[in-house]
Amino acid sequence: MGVGTTLSGPEGVKAQSKSTIGQSELEQLGIEVLKRLSKEGIPPLPIHYEVFFEKVLEEKPAAFVKSVTEQMELEEEGLAERGVVLEKKLKQGVATTKEILQNIAYLYKALTALQETINKRSAEVSGLANPGAIANITSQLSSEVQKTVAILKNNSNQLKELYSKSLSIVKEAESETVYDSFFGIYNSRYFNMMVEREVKNLARFHYQCSVMVLCLKESVAREIGLERKIMLVNRTIAKLLLKTSRRSDVIAHLGNGIFGMLLRHTDSQNAVRTAERVSDMISSTNLFLEDKEIDLKASIGIIPLEEGRTIEEIMEAATNAMVEVESSDELSYKVGSYA
Repeated sequence: MGVGTTLSGPEGVKAQSKSTIGQSELEQLGIEVLKRLSKEGIPPLPIHYEVFFEKVLEEKPAAFVKSVTEQMELEEEGLAERGVVLEKKLKQGVATTKEILQNIAYLYKALTALQETINKRSAEVSGLANPGAIANITSQLSSEVQKTVAILKNNSNQLKELYSKSLSIVKEAESETVYDSFFGIYNSRYFNMMVEREVKNLARFHYQCSVMVLCLKESVAREIGLERKIMLVNRTIAKLLLKTSRRSDVIAHLGNGIFGMLLRHTDSQNAVRTAERVSDMISSTNLFLEDKEIDLKASIGIIPLEEGRTIEEIMEAATNAMVEVESSDELSYKVGSYA
């Protein structure tokens, strides 16, 4: 796992405003939580830390509790909003599907009734020799068919509208998703959102973060050949990234076989160490595709986050660094710079 930079602040830093506590006060709170865990003989794992964080926070003055709570809510607000949006979309989708099933059931009833009528009229006709009677039964049957056709036409239009509505809901829900099911990691939407959030946090807490982007070297992709096989190799790379990452890192597929890593509390120097570790792990992983051994290699671009930078500027700088590595036979990673 990459080594992150340590949060440190000068002692005696005062609150920047009435609603914002100083970094040193937060550090002191964290130290108290760790001391309490140690005293209780409880390992300082995230699940235990969270519980004791809340317990220690409850003992603090109301103003301090309010300020910390506001900052925590600010961090969680986006996740809660996305959850509400997806829940609404899910309920709309369920309701629409229910209507579709009801319409299909109604159509099934109508078709079943028509089949029964046809069978009944056929049996009646088979025992008749009178042309007039046959014509009368045929006319009744024609009338029944026309009624059923009208029902089918009306319901097919409703089904078409419901299908369009359902498809629209699915597309809207997909636009809110954060997960790439094929690669088993986050998608670009979530990654960009997290990077933007970290840029805002840099301005508030003044720590360091880095972004790393990487892709399979083009020479290796050419050797593999088929797009289907390249996708499988990229899925292997995604698993390797998960294996070598910290819990705090965000791993995502950004599209077109490009992966991103948001390295929290990590300066460019420590990001380089992470890049070296990732590159070594990928290079030491040999795959066999149809009895052919493939030596994996990746091109990695690194960019440290800076206050005020847009997501476009950040990703362009990281991608440009990755492209420079791609065009070099010697480099495996490069720290980029902003234009």
